[in-house]
Amino acid sequence: MLDRIGGGFSLERLAGDASGKEYSRMRFPDGQTAVLLDAHAPFDPERDDWLYFRSYLENCGVTVPELYFMEPSGGLLYIEDCGDELLQDRAKGAGKDELLTMYKKALDVLILMQTEATRRLDARNPANKRKFDAEKYAQELDHAAEWYVIGYLSKNLHPNDQDRLNHFFHRLVSPLLELPTVFAHRDYHSRNIIIKGGEFYVIDFQDARMGPPHYDVASLLFDSYVRLEEDVRGELVEYYKKEAKKTALAGSIGGRFETELCRTALQRNIKALGTFGFQAVSRKNALYAKFMPDTVGYVERNIRLFDDLTGDVEWFSSLLHS
Repeated sequence: MLDRIGGGFSLERLAGDASGKEYSRMRFPDGQTAVLLDAHAPFDPERDDWLYFRSYLENCGVTVPELYFMEPSGGLLYIEDCGDELLQDRAKGAGKDELLTMYKKALDVLILMQTEATRRLDARNPANKRKFDAEKYAQELDHAAEWYVIGYLSKNLHPNDQDRLNHFFHRLVSPLLELPTVFAHRDYHSRNIIIKGGEFYVIDFQDARMGPPHYDVASLLFDSYVRLEEDVRGELVEYYKKEAKKTALAGSIGGRFETELCRTALQRNIKALGTFGFQAVSRKNALYAKFMPDTVGYVERNIRLFDDLTGDVEWFSSLLHS
C-alpha cells in the first residue's frame, strides 16, 4: 500500500497498550491511513519478537495487521490501520446472542492459533524458548504483590504476610505446572482483538510463549475489560471444549478442564492486578484503575473453588482491598 513515507500526512495519537509502545494514525491527503508503531528504541529485525510473531501467525492463518515497512534504527514500524473497533467496544451493550456469536468466533481464532502455531513450532521460534514455568508464574505473582498490594493500595506487608504469600502462590500454581502446553498468545483478551470488515485481527502478540491452553481461554472469558455473565461464560466454555476436542487439543480437554480453567484464571487475574497497579503507580496511567474492581471480583470468585486455598481466602481477600 505505502511505497514510501514523505511529508503531507497528519498524525493522530491512538490509545496504546500496557507495553509502553506508542501508536499513531497517519492520515494522507488521498484518504489512505496507516498506523505508526513507535517502540522508542532501535531494533534488530532479525531478533524482534513482534516482527517474528506477526509473520509466523500470518503464515498460520491468523489475521494480523499487515506490515508495510520499517525503520529499525528509529524504532519505527508502519503497519495496517485496522480501525478502532475492539472486541471490547463491540461487546458493550450487546445482547446474549450477539455476545455468543462474537466470542465463539474469537474462540475459533484461538483454537486455530493454539493448534496451527503449536504444530509449526521449531527450535528457532521464540515461543519455544520460554514458557509458563514456576519462575515465570512466581515473577508475575510477586509483581502483583509489589505493584498492586504495596504500590497501589499502599499496604505494608509484615514479613509473616510475605512468607504466607509465597506459600499461597506456590500452592496456587503447582497444579498449573502439570498441565500440557501449547503456543500461548499470553494476552488474548477483548482489547487485543480488533474487528474490521468482519475479520478479527489479533494484536499484541510479541510476548507469546508456551503455556497451558487454559491460559488464553481464561484471558478471554475472565477478561478484566469485559465482564461476561456466568451463563454466557458457561456456554462459551462448553463451545471451546467441543471445538477443541475435534483438534490436536483433544488430549488437553479432560474432565477437570473447568476447574483447571478457573485456577488458571485466578493466577491470570492476580497477575493483571499487578499490571494495573504498575501502570497506575509507576507510569501514572489512570486508565486501568477502573478495571481493578471486576478483576478483584474474579479473584474472589475463583479462590473459593479450591480446597487447598480456602484457608487463605479471607486473609488474601483482605490484601486486595484498601
